[in-house]
Amino acid sequence: MAISVLSLPPDVLARVCSHLWTHNPYTYRGRGSLSMLARTCSEFHEPAISVLWRSLHNIVPLLYTLPSDLCVTEAINGNEESSEFVPSKIWVVMRFVRVPAPGDFHRWYKYAALVRELTHDYSCYEFSKPSVHPEVWEALGQRGPSPLVPQLLTLDSRDFELNKHSLDTVSFFSPTLSTVRLHLSDADRDLAYYLNTLAALSPNVQELHLEHEPCSHRGDIYVSITDHLLKLRNLRELRVICLYIHPSTLALIGSLPCLQTLEVWLSPNDHPTTAEMPIILEGGAMFAELRELEVWVDEFPQAFSLLDCVSSTRLQSLSIRRSPRLEHYSQAPLVTPSLLGSLFTMVASHPSRETFRRLEVAVDPVQPPCDLSETILPLLTLPALAELEIKGWALIVADAATLDAMSRAWPRLEQLNLHDPKPVRAFPEQCAMNLYEAEVAATPWETTLADLVPLALRCPLLKSLGLSVNTWPDLEGTFPEVRFEDSSLVRLYVGYDAEPGEGVAEFLAAVFPRLERVRHGDYDEHRGGLVRPRVESSPGWSYVSDVLAALHLVRKQEWRWAEQRANAAPR
Repeated sequence: MAISVLSLPPDVLARVCSHLWTHNPYTYRGRGSLSMLARTCSEFHEPAISVLWRSLHNIVPLLYTLPSDLCVTEAINGNEESSEFVPSKIWVVMRFVRVPAPGDFHRWYKYAALVRELTHDYSCYEFSKPSVHPEVWEALGQRGPSPLVPQLLTLDSRDFELNKHSLDTVSFFSPTLSTVRLHLSDADRDLAYYLNTLAALSPNVQELHLEHEPCSHRGDIYVSITDHLLKLRNLRELRVICLYIHPSTLALIGSLPCLQTLEVWLSPNDHPTTAEMPIILEGGAMFAELRELEVWVDEFPQAFSLLDCVSSTRLQSLSIRRSPRLEHYSQAPLVTPSLLGSLFTMVASHPSRETFRRLEVAVDPVQPPCDLSETILPLLTLPALAELEIKGWALIVADAATLDAMSRAWPRLEQLNLHDPKPVRAFPEQCAMNLYEAEVAATPWETTLADLVPLALRCPLLKSLGLSVNTWPDLEGTFPEVRFEDSSLVRLYVGYDAEPGEGVAEFLAAVFPRLERVRHGDYDEHRGGLVRPRVESSPGWSYVSDVLAALHLVRKQEWRWAEQRANAAPR
């Protein structure tokens, strides 16, 4: 007997409904289907609306649950209400025309209890879509539910989209909150109030993101987080973005017992350096449980002092980004190979050396060419390293012996990027290649495609590889053929070389059978202050990519046939 879909348990029906929902803040595809499904029959009503209301991009849908004689939508001229409105545009605003009463929120309670995630979508504050009048926020704070959404788990609040009435964001703070992202337009005014209120109303928060908007003004704001942060004892992830941290604040953060992920911005200007920060606090070591550290600095050595304060033996990921303030941009000191060597030596001697999986160094503005063949050797003592990225140099050289040593030291390597094909910032009105054109031309690099064979044979998990490789010499003699199932490489970037030599496509298809495309290029396009790589600018590399794509399909089909024969064989 056939079983009707309506006889399925409610949780299964909810799972079916969830497949209709496309979780994308910039599209509403799927909402229409769920809305129609909720009106189909009573069995589908509850599962459909539970998914439909699970994530909201603003508070407007909840305002539509209020009586029509309380909340109205008005279209006003852009110039009548505020100088910030665009002239000759119509601004759609939701207002209250009377004082709300407790009975007005009957439907609000029903639907607000279904909301688990609330964000503020840019597209929802266009002129053609309703925004919320400041008086509505005031009325909700005085006479509305407290909290406005009782079962909320994730809150992403951009206070500049609330017409700068940022303190109304605390109306969403509830005991159930676990993830909070606050984009602050006035951190000096609001940050202390936010943290104090969050500690009182949402003590179980595990992820906290604090970001200054707009981020381009990051050099102007310093913050000192209050002692109320210590009340968030369950905090596991803290990201403070575009807000410079005072060293005393770092000492406070370091005492959080459960903190595993930290992203901070450091600046030495007008404040003590991190070297003056105490390494051991009363009650225990700093950052004892840290797993992931991302630090933005004006001066590269600042990161050394912070890393020296991390006592965790479980640190797995370290990312250091040097991005100087705009007023100091052209005077930013160079990050020399000796500085990198000091960092690598510190990492190799850290208590977490056995657990390090990822190391990223990104420097801005672009640096001159350098040879890291010797500098990188201390990292070979990290047995678990899986990702290594060094970005921001016009050219990085690593010889064949170093690549061979890497393949032996890091058998679980998944990503090796010593040449970044992504946009790199150069000095104003200058191109990275033009800036260091003579240095790049004078820097010899002997690494050839044949030198990649040890990585292919000993690092079966390697998925992404970016190096400066001399691809012009013809590949002579025999080379090993790697099985399809023993290779993972799908992305290869070979640097500035002009044209591939003979046999390149055949060699790459044999050594890296999953590879479908090779990227190469030089930083010769300058747009908007960013230097963009020209990818696959030569017919030779286009031909290589076409051959690789065709051979990849052949190898993949051969692998499938081999699997089918193995499964069909009698046991």
